[in-house]
Amino acid sequence: MALRFPRFSQGLAQDPTTRRIWFGIATAHDFETIIFLWTSGNLFHVAWQGNFESWVKDPLHVRPIAHAIWDPHFGQPAVEAFTRGGALGPVNIAYSGVYQW
Repeated sequence: MALRFPRFSQGLAQDPTTRRIWFGIATAHDFETIIFLWTSGNLFHVAWQGNFESWVKDPLHVRPIAHAIWDPHFGQPAVEAFTRGGALGPVNIAYSGVYQW
């Protein structure tokens, strides 16, 4: 007997309606949706706080930007290692709008 779509759920594969097609497609794309939603949020916030326009105009003389690092798991050695340039706390310094992508 040939297996029907979706192969991951035999109970759903026995459903005679088009519901099995929609459920199969939705289940297969749920994981990708979560990944793309997370990635788009990161790219939005980097672009919102970035200096990409300045970097495009003059990539050799752009001023670096710094994003504060808010991580409760940072210990004192990590805080000292990432605190530089007169900043009051740890920062991540970047020279382009989307971190050299």
